Amino acid sequence: MKKIIIIILIFLLTGCYDYKELNDLAIITGISITKENNTYILTSEIITIDNQNKESKIYTGKGTTIYEAFNQINKDLSKKIYIDHLNILILDETITKNNLSNILDFFGRNSNSKETTYILISKNIELLTNPNISSQIILENLKENNKYLGISNLVTLNDLIDNYLNPNKEITIPSIEIINNQIKLSTLAIFKNNKFLTYISEEDSIIYNLLNNNINNTPMKIDYNNNQYIITEIYNTNTIIKPKRNKLNIYIKGNASIKEIYYKCNLNNPKTLKKIENNLNNKLTKRITTSINNIKKYNTNIYNFKDIYYKYYPHSDYSKIKINIIPNIKIINTGNITEDIYVK
Repeated sequence: MKKIIIIILIFLLTGCYDYKELNDLAIITGISITKENNTYILTSEIITIDNQNKESKIYTGKGTTIYEAFNQINKDLSKKIYIDHLNILILDETITKNNLSNILDFFGRNSNSKETTYILISKNIELLTNPNISSQIILENLKENNKYLGISNLVTLNDLIDNYLNPNKEITIPSIEIINNQIKLSTLAIFKNNKFLTYISEEDSIIYNLLNNNINNTPMKIDYNNNQYIITEIYNTNTIIKPKRNKLNIYIKGNASIKEIYYKCNLNNPKTLKKIENNLNNKLTKRITTSINNIKKYNTNIYNFKDIYYKYYPHSDYSKIKINIIPNIKIINTGNITEDIYVK
């Protein structure tokens, strides 16, 4: 709602649009695209303004090109479509296998909102046709997931175009689906040679976002013997990747807090905290190593290690490099309870 008010004020204050012209606008906030046979099906959430009253409706257009599909919506609306405030662009999984270049070409040429248009892959494309789900709700869920869970990442149209055009990078896009009438932001879709490949696990999605500085918080469980463990939360992380001849050093700094304890220990003892800290860093190293090995079987460079390495050593053999994980996570918060209350 705030965005609409701002748009109206800009139009009125600059004198570019009067009320009559504002009433002729149709503002697109969300789009989903799929393809059946040779026909693009474009579903749009469109806000129209009549006499300063805002109304949101869903319109569908079809055509052999995306432009033709837009034109069909134009005819149904009898208003000029305003695409510069597009928030969400949802792509059907199947369309990303063969038609991604067509989509990027159209929106790259026609949208002025590349930096604020977020891309998602849908496992059930009828998202925008659900009356309980709007593009604004999807956007809010996407940002919250990225901030607090770290499973999804934020990919803008600009990001997607840049990665598509870089031969040393591969694409990743967060996925979304509806389960029991509720939005579920799922794991990352990974690509090879700019074509959809598969979805990776939650664990691998979190590690991907950690290595690419796309994450704010993530939980980490430290296991001990006999079902004893400590739950920590890592935050304020910063990953720096420094290439050296035949290797990549991955430095990860950050803070952690203790959230829950199922392990008999004395948090007042500095040696105990140091031991927990060391175990946390060792666990993080193992998680990252496992995740990198999991992705290797797909033979796709989603971590962009190759691009980073070639900037320093463009004529080296990337296949022979060694990756070193060097974490430095400090526990700075043990919570309000310092005494040991764990009972086995």
